[in-house]
Amino acid sequence: MRNCYKGERRLCVEGILLENPINYDFFLVYGAHSRDEKLVVWEELSYMASLCPGACCFLGDFNEIVQVEERRGSDSLPLSTQDFKNWINDMGLVDLPITDRKFTWFRGQSCSRIDRALVSLEWIEAFPETRLRGGPRSLSDHCPIIVEHKRLRDGPRPFRRRWHRDNFGDMDKKIMKFEEEIKKIDDMVSNGSYDGTLEARRKALVTCCEKWYVRKELHWK
Repeated sequence: MRNCYKGERRLCVEGILLENPINYDFFLVYGAHSRDEKLVVWEELSYMASLCPGACCFLGDFNEIVQVEERRGSDSLPLSTQDFKNWINDMGLVDLPITDRKFTWFRGQSCSRIDRALVSLEWIEAFPETRLRGGPRSLSDHCPIIVEHKRLRDGPRPFRRRWHRDNFGDMDKKIMKFEEEIKKIDDMVSNGSYDGTLEARRKALVTCCEKWYVRKELHWK
């Protein structure tokens, strides 16, 4: 890491990847709510990117959709959507498609895809097999988004992973089971199914999952 720039709604980390010696810039984004505030964020990110030449990756909660289909039940786009799309085009960014889910934010029967990763053409050239997937939502309203490169998965599993499997395997299996059940409910909500029974079941699953998270944290300590 060479530099780190902090702002109210963004964190920029600039440096060089050891395995691929090119300049890179990660921008972690927490989007604003009003249109005027969003315009300020886009302007700040553009300015920061001009100071950090290199392969860029912007990721996080942009609090904005780019298509009607990215918000369930919506039949129109807010004015701020066009501002966001213009910013993406002006910056020459590629909006990575997410491979394993339709929405990334859930609250009751509302769901949207407001978490995303945008990368520059230089990033695509350096990492042509970049993929975006969602992690388990579990206790949060948001699903974590994971940017990965296919080739990073190659090679033998390091020792620490085998040690983790041997010592925490059962605990991880229980957590994974709860996370899978929560995702099933999220998928049902994404497809338009929602009622009090589903919400009650999800709350019960979250409570159980939270208890196992606490147990795992205590074991690590």
